[in-house]
Amino acid sequence: MSAPRYAKIVPVLRVLRGKILGVERLRELTATASVDDVLAGLRDTLYGQAAEARIPEKVVQSMYNIYWETVVKVAKIAPAEASDLALSFIRVDEVSDAISIAYKVARGTGIWGSYITSAVKDSFTSKVLAEPEAASSLQRLVEAAPRWMRRILGDAVEAFNSARDPGALAYYRPLARVRVFYESMAGLDRYSLKGALDVLCPLIRSEAAAAALEASIAGVPGRSLEAAWRVRVEDLCGVNWRRLAEVVSREGDPSSVAAYLKQSMPDVPLEGKTPIEQAASARSWGRRESRRKAEAAFLGYPFHAGLVAAGLLLLRLEFEDLKSVLLATKYKVHPSEYAVVLSRPGVA
Repeated sequence: MSAPRYAKIVPVLRVLRGKILGVERLRELTATASVDDVLAGLRDTLYGQAAEARIPEKVVQSMYNIYWETVVKVAKIAPAEASDLALSFIRVDEVSDAISIAYKVARGTGIWGSYITSAVKDSFTSKVLAEPEAASSLQRLVEAAPRWMRRILGDAVEAFNSARDPGALAYYRPLARVRVFYESMAGLDRYSLKGALDVLCPLIRSEAAAAALEASIAGVPGRSLEAAWRVRVEDLCGVNWRRLAEVVSREGDPSSVAAYLKQSMPDVPLEGKTPIEQAASARSWGRRESRRKAEAAFLGYPFHAGLVAAGLLLLRLEFEDLKSVLLATKYKVHPSEYAVVLSRPGVA
């Protein structure tokens, strides 16, 4: 039984959960027209110190740094078999940024740009930007990557080499993020694995559906998409990425891809009149369903790695919700226009 090994981490996860804003407080923040009011609201959260940066974009970066540090702390006190699972909640961002850098290297442009992990001292992105020679070629970039990332990034480069299209790197990003989660669960027992997947699968399935729709909208070349999505990752959460690539390549038309998704993934709602709206609705469902599963995980016993995934997922969604509210308030976006990206329904 895994419960005793999680005795130390459970109180920490409960404290983190307790710092998440309630629905009513988040609704108040979405209703305000003032950035200052949103920043004041941050003081009630884990990100209170970040509000001191004042400028919304700098506040978001400071919030992310706090999020990163919190995930690392959780990983250090989590049982050994759940440490990689905890770290996967920041590694998905590292691998996304690494693929963005690889995309620029493949195109022969400079590697400088905006990366969410670049301001984190210990991130791979910050190290590459400090030593640009590490990105002098795709092979050098793969060699410089940390061990956990090397195979994933290497497969992304292989997709590019196969398709001879830098776009294959970009199309690989959603699958790369899924692989980070997949490989982080290798050491879990069956009970913990089931608990973690229960929380993560709605996100994974919705991301796959949205990615397929977006690839069809963009008219991604079939050769590039099939090169990028040929890794099966054991059909994690019932998603066969290779099959999705074949369908998008064969059908092409977004409405035909949507029809296939509705048949093969009936649990993922595709609402809206346009494919873009349908992709947004899929991601919205994924965030909200995973949040519901995460909240339910705190009611269960015995404790297992699924609770680590649940606690950090709630923390992640809190960061993303507050980021959306803060930036939307700065740019005067009405709550009704961004409500779909929030992880809690009925807020705006």
